[in-house]
Amino acid sequence: MEKENSNSQKKHNHKSIAKTTLKVLFIIFALKIALSLIATPKIKTDYILAYNDFSKPSNYQPQQNAWNDYQGAISLYLDINSYIENYTQLTYPEIIDMRNEINANNISPKIKNNLTKWLSLNSKAIDLAMLGASKPYFWYEYQTSKCMLRCIKKPYDCELAHLNNLLLYKARLESINKNFNSATKSLLSAYRIGMHLTKDDRFIRDQITGLNCKERTAICAMAIIESEDITYKQLEHLQNSLTKAFDNDSYIPSTRVENLLFDETLEWLFLDWKWGFNSISFRSLYHWGCPSETHKYSWVHSFVGPTQTQVSKQEKRLEYLHDKLRNTTLWQRQNEFAKDVKEIHDILESNIYWREFGYDSLLLYDIYQETKMRLSNLVTAIAIKRFKIDNNRFSRDLDELVSQKYIKQIPQDPYSGSSILYSHTKTEFKLYSVKDKTVTGDSSKLNRDNQ
Repeated sequence: MEKENSNSQKKHNHKSIAKTTLKVLFIIFALKIALSLIATPKIKTDYILAYNDFSKPSNYQPQQNAWNDYQGAISLYLDINSYIENYTQLTYPEIIDMRNEINANNISPKIKNNLTKWLSLNSKAIDLAMLGASKPYFWYEYQTSKCMLRCIKKPYDCELAHLNNLLLYKARLESINKNFNSATKSLLSAYRIGMHLTKDDRFIRDQITGLNCKERTAICAMAIIESEDITYKQLEHLQNSLTKAFDNDSYIPSTRVENLLFDETLEWLFLDWKWGFNSISFRSLYHWGCPSETHKYSWVHSFVGPTQTQVSKQEKRLEYLHDKLRNTTLWQRQNEFAKDVKEIHDILESNIYWREFGYDSLLLYDIYQETKMRLSNLVTAIAIKRFKIDNNRFSRDLDELVSQKYIKQIPQDPYSGSSILYSHTKTEFKLYSVKDKTVTGDSSKLNRDNQ
């Protein structure tokens, strides 16, 4: 009898312990949910300050910074063009026609007249833009604040593209007026604007803008060398100047700023509990504020999404893969590094955070290789024209240009992994890749498919 009572008492005690344990677990769970709903992220790093620290040029000297010159040029450009559209006889459609025809082989007298007037009104902006382009670096110090790095106003990007275009229009007019040496100076200034934007301390969108500036410079230069009035010496001077500028351009695409942006995003989206629910309300609202195909599942992912530790590990892996692939050609990424490319895409599709806030740098790498090929082809095209003047014929192949020291090496085709293709008739030549992105004696074929 006593034994039965003892067993009964033990069962009762076990049930009491189980109930108490469940109550404690429920209370902890409820507290955690409550904290998750009301907690706010604890930002440990001032990411704007961190960006300023690594983007500031070494041995910085304010007088060597192009920032103030570019800002002055942009302000003048915007003011003048607003004035042009409202108070001059040069109408907006005429400005658009002028811009569309600027790289055509034959420019009408009307377009030339409009271009002359437009550039004359923008002369002060041009002077400041060329002054800025002559300086060794372009740097803007962001003011530290409580706002996020991704929310700060980026004061350049497409605005510098306007200045690049302005200098290219100047170069084109100078070539029309047979001032080819002045046109070369304007081309080099336009290219240096692209160099100022293509740095490893720039956002990916700014690097792409810089690459587009370089490509437009190549397009304009090709239009200029089509002139029948350009002499051998002027071609040689242009080729030497461009080659020197390209050789001094050590740019390779970088994702450093995007890594910084994602680190900041993780701190905003997660609390210090690397394994917990985190700030559910904040994360959900953040997802809803960034519409995408997956935003309707934001609340679900706020509860069951990956932890900060998991995402951080993926970020480190992506950083490694991007560094491995950043100077590879499209052919290499489709063949030698296909496994790494697939891993990048798998990570980017693996969870909501990468789908919402991640970046795919492979597009940047493609544009970089395409632009590099276009610039190499431009120098080669000038060399082909010089060879033609010297020998009264086109070179048999590109090897002949190398052996005769017209060029240092044959351009590589990033789409095939081999040399660029070359063909010619008695009257024209073609340089082209397997993708048939043709660069020829006809500058109209220089444009990208989407331009």
